[in-house]
Amino acid sequence: MSCYLAPATSFTPQGGSPSNLPHYNAEAAAAFARLIHDSLKSKLGYVRAALLPAATNAEAAAAFARLIHDSLKSKFTPINFFLHNLAQLRAGDAGAQPAELLAFMPRVYTMAQEGRLETVECLGYEKRYDPEKHYVYSLRVTRKGHATPAILYRSYRHFTELYQKICLHFPLAKVHR
Repeated sequence: MSCYLAPATSFTPQGGSPSNLPHYNAEAAAAFARLIHDSLKSKLGYVRAALLPAATNAEAAAAFARLIHDSLKSKFTPINFFLHNLAQLRAGDAGAQPAELLAFMPRVYTMAQEGRLETVECLGYEKRYDPEKHYVYSLRVTRKGHATPAILYRSYRHFTELYQKICLHFPLAKVHR
C-alpha cells in the first residue's frame, strides 16, 4: 500500500512554520502505519482462529462441513453465486477469445479452407532457449490436395491445451493421453 505525503512547503500548520512540517508528516506516517498494522493484525487473527490450528484433521473437517452446510442454507449464498457467475460472464466477453480458439492459434481454420488432414507425423523434438529452456515437437502435417507437407512446431503446453479442448467439446469421446 502506498501513501502520498504532501511536500513540506505546501502547508503551514497554525502557529507553526514550514520547517516544522516534516515532523508532522512523520507523525502522520507513523499513525497511518499503526492503523494498517492493527487492522492487519486483527484480520490475520480472525483467519488464524477460523483455520482451527489446534483442532485435529477430523475436528477441522467436521467444523468446515458445518460451516458449508450453514452457508448453503443461507439466502445470501445463491445470490452471491449468481452475481459472481454474471460478473465472470461479463468479464469473459470483454476481449476474450472464443472457447473454440487455442491460445497458440490466431483464428479458426476449417477443412474447406485448409484441406482434410491425411497424416500427422512427429519427426522429433528440439531444445530451445527463449526466454528459458523448453522443448518443442516438430510435426509433419500432410493435407489432401496439398503437395508439400507443412512442418509445425508445438510445445507440450500446446498439446495439453488441445487435449483439454477436445475433452471439453467431446466429453463422450474416449481420448487417451
